[in-house]
Amino acid sequence: MANSTHHKTDNDTQTWGVLGSYGEFYPVVCHIDIVWNVHGGNRKEVMRDNDELKAEEQRFLKDWKCYVGASNANRLEKIAEIASMEFFGVDFTIDENEELFIYELNASMRHSFDHAKAFPYKLPYDLEVSQAFSDMIARRLPPGVFRATPVKNLVR
Repeated sequence: MANSTHHKTDNDTQTWGVLGSYGEFYPVVCHIDIVWNVHGGNRKEVMRDNDELKAEEQRFLKDWKCYVGASNANRLEKIAEIASMEFFGVDFTIDENEELFIYELNASMRHSFDHAKAFPYKLPYDLEVSQAFSDMIARRLPPGVFRATPVKNLVR
């Protein structure tokens, strides 16, 4: 058992997303829906007016490692080592045995501030992801080549 703290009922499907860069993971999303093929658009219909589901997502965002359990967090970290990518996203869930089930590991995972408009509690986490991406680019390019826009200026 992973000793995760997530709450799941028989009527919901949860998909979590994290973005990884240089050994760090940044929580992005906890989609909750009644169908297994959960995507961002679904959240506007299922989660927007449901305080319980939004609170569940906030729990994930605040402490994703505790939320998914130490052994699953360790598995994700091991996958990051094996994948050896500088920036990537992982969409996953936890199965009925509390084991990590990965839907997708993607070097070009979409990241935007679209959902932060309807779910403002996401904004600080989205800003962290954007900062990590800017840091990754700055780290890879010669000094003086990349001048990042301060991430706080990215939100309109």
